Amino acid sequence: MPPTRLTAPWADPIISGPDPLEPTTLGAPAWNAKGTRVSPKGLRIGVPTRFYVDDLEPEIASALDATIATLRKLGAKISKVELPDQALVSAAALIVLAVEATSVHAPWLRTRAADYGPQVRNRLQNGLAYSAVEYLEALRWRGPALAAHLDAIADIDVVIAPTSRSVAPTIAATDLGGMPEAEAAIQAITRFMRPMNFLGLPSLVVPGQARA
Repeated sequence: MPPTRLTAPWADPIISGPDPLEPTTLGAPAWNAKGTRVSPKGLRIGVPTRFYVDDLEPEIASALDATIATLRKLGAKISKVELPDQALVSAAALIVLAVEATSVHAPWLRTRAADYGPQVRNRLQNGLAYSAVEYLEALRWRGPALAAHLDAIADIDVVIAPTSRSVAPTIAATDLGGMPEAEAAIQAITRFMRPMNFLGLPSLVVPGQARA
């Protein structure tokens, strides 16, 4: 969840620079190999005190601890950071996500709903449960929420946190069709990612591994 640029030696040059098929990449800088070798020495890294570190599976907690230990060994300055209530940000993100996804798919949900699998169809129909007032209130709150977040991380360069509280699940564990448990399973996987999406903060996800 970095608020500033964080380069890494494993970054892929294949995905650098502008893509002629993606207008939003227009003007993107070319691959800078030298920039990926910048030392993290002196980098101020914040570790959240809650939400992103609550109820982690042992493998995830171990991988996070190992990553922090490595960064500290390389000279990074590690400190705790108290972020605004991320559960509230996540809840607002769910409203925006649900409504906008349903809006995009609305024409096909009306005319060819059977073409959607039950799990996807049920998730899209969640957007129908929110009113226009709730959607607009969530959007209006984004500015104040972002301002509070930026204020909380004013003294650090980057925040490090798990992307998920659990290890990557199997397809069978998440392909639950129209079962009531399906929504909870998906939300559990994406919970830590929603606040950054809602706030529009740049983020980078990299693989991690617990120490043997």
